Amino acid sequence: MDLSVVVNNAGINKVDPIEQIHPDDFDRIQKINVRAPLLICQAIIPGMRRQKFGRIVNITSIYSVVSRSGRAAYSASKSAVAGFTRALALEVARDNIMVNCLAPGFVETDMTRQILGEDGMKQMADRVPVGRCAQPAEIARYVRFLASDENTYLTGQNIVVDGGFSCD
Repeated sequence: MDLSVVVNNAGINKVDPIEQIHPDDFDRIQKINVRAPLLICQAIIPGMRRQKFGRIVNITSIYSVVSRSGRAAYSASKSAVAGFTRALALEVARDNIMVNCLAPGFVETDMTRQILGEDGMKQMADRVPVGRCAQPAEIARYVRFLASDENTYLTGQNIVVDGGFSCD
């Protein structure tokens, strides 16, 4: 399969205190958030190497950099993706394949709204220094750059786009 750009964006989250994380839930989160990008990259890297060009963007999360109570399984998965990205970037850099992560902060998505609820969304927006959650289109602009041929040197990074949240 000869693709030049892949964005690994699938992800699930389940909020539970550590004592209540069921091993099946933990495994499911890891399979979707970590194993799936691994399998996808294994499938597409040979074609990118043949083309001597590729851009891979793995979507992590602000929770790969900071975390909150009840997010152990999710934070573990997104931190694993960041580590996977760094290692893969080193393996494929000589083939002109740039591999990066994008770590969005709080974005107005169905998953965020489902986990936080409307009141939680407002409270979260108040905690972000820019005073709001990101819109999906804002995050897409950063993905577009990382996936473009304009990105000629940036690789192995976990780019945090969080309205300043992780600076606080």
